[in-house]
Amino acid sequence: KQDNLSEELSKKNMEIAAVNRSLDELQGELSKFDDEVKAVNRASEEKGEALKKEKADHNETKKELEVTQMELRATKKELAMKSGELEDLKDKIAAEMNKNSCGEGCAFM
Repeated sequence: KQDNLSEELSKKNMEIAAVNRSLDELQGELSKFDDEVKAVNRASEEKGEALKKEKADHNETKKELEVTQMELRATKKELAMKSGELEDLKDKIAAEMNKNSCGEGCAFM
């Protein structure tokens, strides 16, 4: 009877050892999976930071373009005013030339 108990105990010890080996293997796989999850999370955080920077750069560029657009509008208004002034000056010169040429030409008629 003692031999049977020893044999049973030996079998149980071997089963326990096999379960422990399986648990060790599962713990190793879990550790690998945990490392993979951490790597994915790091990559995701890096991607998120890159996207935030890209968005900030985009917003900065957008602001710069808006300023440039306002400057261009102001320049366009200035050019329109200068063009109007030049037209006025051109009209005054033409009127002065007509007045002078008519005056001399009319005097001889």
